[in-house]
Amino acid sequence: MVTVRHTIIFIELIISVIAEVDVIKGELVVYSFKDKKAVFGPSIPKSGIKGKLVYLKTNKTCHDYVPNRPTEKENETLIALMETNSDCTFLYMVLAAQRMKFDAVIVHNDFQTGEDLRRMIEPADSKMEDVMISSVLVGYRAGKLLKLYDIEYEAANKYNHWSINICADVQEPIQYKTTSKILFRTAFSITMLCLCPLIIGVCCCIKHLQYRNKTSVNRYPERARTRRWSLPFQLSNIQTLKSCTPQIHAAKFKKGHRYDTCPICLEEFVENEQLWILPCKHEFHISCIKSWLEESKYSCPMCKGMVITIPD
Repeated sequence: MVTVRHTIIFIELIISVIAEVDVIKGELVVYSFKDKKAVFGPSIPKSGIKGKLVYLKTNKTCHDYVPNRPTEKENETLIALMETNSDCTFLYMVLAAQRMKFDAVIVHNDFQTGEDLRRMIEPADSKMEDVMISSVLVGYRAGKLLKLYDIEYEAANKYNHWSINICADVQEPIQYKTTSKILFRTAFSITMLCLCPLIIGVCCCIKHLQYRNKTSVNRYPERARTRRWSLPFQLSNIQTLKSCTPQIHAAKFKKGHRYDTCPICLEEFVENEQLWILPCKHEFHISCIKSWLEESKYSCPMCKGMVITIPD
């Protein structure tokens, strides 16, 4: 059955607690350490808990710590500093300090836990209702430094003007904000990961098309003009277009001609050799191109431009 205590613990888990422990000299804050409040016990009052620090060590069990509360400090606020112990739970450590009449507890991590400020969470226990003092958790380095302000160490070194203050908690709901930020950043990262390859692929396709068009024009410079008069289909009556179609003409090969090799047989042209020049300006041996045109339905072997008439 869900109790009020369970509800309070659940609310504590989804609330971000921004708090700190300060080392104060007079009215000046010398050091500040982040802390995490326990899910049991009362909240830190708005004015904070300011007092002297007493470092407690386990004597024999989790219920037995030394030293006891100094009798000469009956009217002074005393804060217990305790180190986490694998054999002792947070709850029983705080209850032990409470029985020793301390006003608050600062628990610090051991060397292995380091600076991980996990919450002081305990399994559901009826003894949680018995906790009447506030408690917080600080990191390992903060605990080691706070030991220097132990009341006995201060007395030995005449540091009586130092005090410790556990500041009030500033709580703000973080479940929605944090979740929203994480979801937004995750969605943005996934979107960018998907868009980047897509954009790169589109750019590569555009560059490829531009390159292909450029090389096609360079390779077949007369193709654009040829297509204006060449037809993509076979005519039933070719003779009707003989009068209006560019003709094949013969010419002798001279050095300096545009081409020096027959594209069909791949043999070089000989000086003064008779060639046929098609309307698309490609040049061939007469014997090669004549047989080609008769077999290939009147198209240029290079650019596929249509040739309507063949000289006798």
